[in-house]
Parts: sequence; C-alpha cells; structure tokens
Amino acid sequence: MGQYDDSQLGEKGKLYTANKGKVITISLLYGLVAILMSAGCVYFTWKAQQGKPDALQISQIIATGMCGLFGFVMMLWKGKDLSEKVRLYQNGIIVLNRKKALVLPYLRIDRIYWEIRSKQKRSGKDKIIHTLQIDSLDHDEEISLSSKRLVDAKELMEHVERGVSSWHLDSLCEALSKGEEIHFDDISLHVDYVRIPDGYINWSNFGGITLQNGMVYLVNKQDEPFYGVKLSKFPNFSLFTNLTQHICEQHEQQNEIVV
Repeated sequence: MGQYDDSQLGEKGKLYTANKGKVITISLLYGLVAILMSAGCVYFTWKAQQGKPDALQISQIIATGMCGLFGFVMMLWKGKDLSEKVRLYQNGIIVLNRKKALVLPYLRIDRIYWEIRSKQKRSGKDKIIHTLQIDSLDHDEEISLSSKRLVDAKELMEHVERGVSSWHLDSLCEALSKGEEIHFDDISLHVDYVRIPDGYINWSNFGGITLQNGMVYLVNKQDEPFYGVKLSKFPNFSLFTNLTQHICEQHEQQNEIVV
C-alpha cells in the first residue's frame, strides 16, 4: 500500500478495525468446505481409477473439484476483509486496505446514504446492520462502511455524518440566505418553500420530518405525510434535517418580530 498524505485531515483519532472474529470464522468455514470438497474429489478420482470411469463419475469429479476450488477462493476473498481499517481524523477519514488508502476529507464528501437493515437471529432477537455509503468528489467508486465488517462501525458512521454536516452547513445556510435552492435529489429547500416533484409547500404549512421503517416522510402541520422516500435513497439526511431546522427557526423569529 502506497504512502498517503493525511496532513489535510487535522488531528488523528480512533482506528476502527475489521471484526476479525467474524471474518476468521467465515473464512475457516469456507476453508473447511474447500478441504472436504477436495478430499471428495481425490476419493472419486481414486474410485474411478479402479475401472473405466463412466459419465456420472466424471461429472462427480468435476463437480467436487469445482466446489473445492470455489470454497478456497471464497476463503481468500473473505480473508481480505481482515486488512480493512478506517482511521478517524478531525477533518475526515482514511479507509485502508491491502492495496490502497482512500483519503476522504469531510469537505470533499459530496453525499452519504444510510442503509439500516434488520436481520433476525436464531435466538429470535433482531440484529440491526448499519451501512454508510459515501460518494467523494475525489474518488470514482462508492465507499462502503458496514457494521458487518468493522468493529464499532455505527459509532464511526455517526462521526462521519456529523463531520460532513458541520463542514457543509454554514456554506449552505449562506446559499439559502442568497435565495438559492439546496437540492437533495428530488427535494429542494428554499427560504420560502420546500419543493417536491409534485409541487411546493410553504414553511408555514411544513410540519417536520419523521423516520419510520426505513422511510423518510415529510409531514404537514396536521402531521400528514405529503412526501416519502427510502432512507437509503436520501442523500445527506442529517444535513437536510439541520437545514430545515435552521429555516424553521428563522421563520419563527420573523413571526415573533411581526407580533
């Protein structure tokens, strides 16, 4: 892995590493499958050599050999997750693996998307899996942080979300004050209204934001949803909520002055 420049990221923070116990267990299972399938391949080969192998024996040799190869490749594939690390900094993060280091200043992170999935364990309890997808202006590929791979991943994701929001909030508030629209895909914020694909709603009729079952709903003063979108499709959700709060507070202050 080549040298990386972290001088732009400020003070160095916590290092988040791969969940080694889980990765090693899965890798060992794949390796066990590879050993068993390879042993089966040897056995069937020996059996076939006792006489002229028929089509069934040949197909069994090929199938077990392919399964053994698949198990071995999967073991190596999962093993690469052991090298994954994420270093937290004051002004960004660095994602490290075997081959490269991705430097991600908060200022250059364009969009982040939360994906929260519930998976039921054998015990009957629900296990929540958090994933944060990151789009950076400096990298073509999407970067993924997942609680399936990283220890304390949710804590890391919340740090990233707060960092991105704090770095962009002031500039977007200034843009709003100049009368510009701030776009969050199909939703846009303006000092006078919220724009959605079907039209507009004035801030005097805006009731807030609710999050239910992985869906983001915008509601009116009667607490009725007028627009909804999946959280995993909603860019910069924390930044959006901070901006709406900022605009609502401004309107409240203006109303108090008028009264």
